[in-house]
Amino acid sequence: MISNRPIFQILLAALVAIATAMPASALEIRPLHWSDLDRMLGQGMSYAKREFGNKTIRVEVTSRARGDSLKRILNTGSFIAYAKSNGDLVWWNGKYKVALPGRWKVREIIPGVLDPCFQLATQSGLSDCFRGGTANFREITDGNPFGLTAGEAPQFRMSRKITLAKMAKQKGL
Repeated sequence: MISNRPIFQILLAALVAIATAMPASALEIRPLHWSDLDRMLGQGMSYAKREFGNKTIRVEVTSRARGDSLKRILNTGSFIAYAKSNGDLVWWNGKYKVALPGRWKVREIIPGVLDPCFQLATQSGLSDCFRGGTANFREITDGNPFGLTAGEAPQFRMSRKITLAKMAKQKGL
């Protein structure tokens, strides 16, 4: 009987060599669906704050955001936001040359129901919340891979078609 063991050892060694030669991607981008938000928010306030803190999130603004205070900032379209753990927010949507400040929080809108709130800076103060109904949270990744805290903004057009992965590729991440 001929043993297949040497063949398997060679194949395993080749797979290990290929895997170690490939660069590891430090940027893990996860889709963010309402079911994910419900799960995160259902775990309680401190858990939800941990899940949003120190994350970069891509948000699509919906047509319901056409109220006066939100309309002055963004009618529709996408923005990316880096939510710092301390509640500060840095955001960019492509029509501005640099990232802009804001605040974020998880708030209880009725007893037992939590909602993420992203407030963007305006000349007259903070906007109303971009939250469920006015914003769809689409993707999330750890940290601040686009350097938004440094006042830098990615140098390409933000659109509904752009993803964090495409942005990372253009930035060479």
